[in-house]
Amino acid sequence: VLRGLHIQRPNPQAKLVTVLYGEIFDVGVDLRQGSPTYGQWEGLVLSHENRQGLYLPEGFAHGFLVRSDFALVSYLCSGEYDPKGDGGIRWDDVDVSVDWGLPAGIRPIVSQRDENLPTLAVYERQGSIWKE
Repeated sequence: VLRGLHIQRPNPQAKLVTVLYGEIFDVGVDLRQGSPTYGQWEGLVLSHENRQGLYLPEGFAHGFLVRSDFALVSYLCSGEYDPKGDGGIRWDDVDVSVDWGLPAGIRPIVSQRDENLPTLAVYERQGSIWKE
């Protein structure tokens, strides 16, 4: 199962992501306009065994791939969820090119909502770029 890549606008949230059970590959994509790492991604394996967490500042899209049979993921968010501001970019956008570590020919289970997210280029044209 793959979730993301989500970002909330106009009420942004910083997030601290940890895994209470199982293992995920957690990814953040920098969507802060003017950032030297804009459009680039970083990923980290998080599990209940390694006890690591990933902090994502405001302006980063977030997603993860479950790498175990079951995973329980915890988010600590800096603000409230705003369903009207919920959006993101496609998990498989070739311009971002996240390496999810999937074997060739394997397609993850992705929600219809996430499949319908725009590419980064379309997200930019919609005026949805995060501005610091």
